[in-house]
Amino acid sequence: MILQVILYDAVMPVDKSDQRPRTGGSPQDLRTPLDRVDRELLRHLERDARITNNALAELVGVRYRAPKKLTPVQLAERMDLVLAATQRAIRQLPREHLGMKYPGRDRTVHQLGFHVFRVAASYADTREMGSLDGAWFEENAPAAMADGDAVARYGETVRARLRAFFARPGWCDGEVSTYYGPQSAPEFMERTTWHSAQHLRQIYWFLDEMGVEKDAPLTDADLDGLPFPKEVWS
Repeated sequence: MILQVILYDAVMPVDKSDQRPRTGGSPQDLRTPLDRVDRELLRHLERDARITNNALAELVGVRYRAPKKLTPVQLAERMDLVLAATQRAIRQLPREHLGMKYPGRDRTVHQLGFHVFRVAASYADTREMGSLDGAWFEENAPAAMADGDAVARYGETVRARLRAFFARPGWCDGEVSTYYGPQSAPEFMERTTWHSAQHLRQIYWFLDEMGVEKDAPLTDADLDGLPFPKEVWS
């Protein structure tokens, strides 16, 4: 999920007249080159943000079309929307289901709620401390943060901190150092925002599975312009 613009949201299929089935192939061989690329390879490529979108598009034989970028101010607004919505959602989780996990994943829904806020706080931490430490994303909620209300209260402190940080002059200027390489501050802010939003979508998935009606969930319009994956679990 490190890739800054998710490829399958930003590519134009090649002309099918240029495609040729393999010898003895079936109609499925007429799929676009992107469909035929090994998914494991794509996942490895997405982990390296230093590979440009144009290079990745060329690799899979498609033409890259860059989407319109949100401004830092717009990203800050969307970040706060995401965090407020996460507070509402995490408070709705029944205490007996806080340990629920998605199949094949280690993080509980309780820890996922904490993770949304920790990811968001990483923007200010990175700017203030000089670099992004990947270990921050492995942190878990402390024992005292035992339920959804406690996680939501932590989220309020993160929102207040970020509002103050975003009011500083030059808060999104320059470049940042990360564990995956250097990145411009606006690109890092975009990545941090969609990263948090993607996990909110996963919390919504849990609420749906529990049969809990979501409290004022965000809409597609609220998240417009954020280049997160189409799939909730990717």
